Amino acid sequence: MVHAGQLAPVDRPIKPDFSLRDLDGKRVSLDGFRGRTLIVHFFATWCEPCRTELPALGRFLARSADRASVLAISVAEPDQRVKRFFGQTPASFPVLLDPDRHVAKSWNVDTLPTTYLLDADMKPALMIETEFAWDMIDAEQIDALLLKPNRTTEAPFVETAPLETGDK
Repeated sequence: MVHAGQLAPVDRPIKPDFSLRDLDGKRVSLDGFRGRTLIVHFFATWCEPCRTELPALGRFLARSADRASVLAISVAEPDQRVKRFFGQTPASFPVLLDPDRHVAKSWNVDTLPTTYLLDADMKPALMIETEFAWDMIDAEQIDALLLKPNRTTEAPFVETAPLETGDK
């Protein structure tokens, strides 16, 4: 059993604007998600916690699609490997390719998985540098955290339950 981490306020400068290609080669811009809460999830197909978290993000989106969006970014992997992975494990959200780590570097991503939560103005507000129990939270709870005026370093963390990984 793996314990999920906690959401924390973003405490580092990042350059949130980007445009990357999706699995079909179409350009996707971050700005296209303005007006709703956005989860930006950096992952790799070889990362076991990432592989566990991707379906949980899909379930989160199924519960919260009216209020939130999910965007997954594959970091430093060959396009064909990522396409093969999602051919076997489809995602219900856009998967973008960052083969040269350009976006990951501009977002200061050093650990996978790393996930940022952006408010409706596309301002990064919360983050986590490990897996998160997406099955234990919904968009209303995230919106409440994003709207708190004191979400700086004094903001409360989200307590989460253990993640089930199949390991016993």
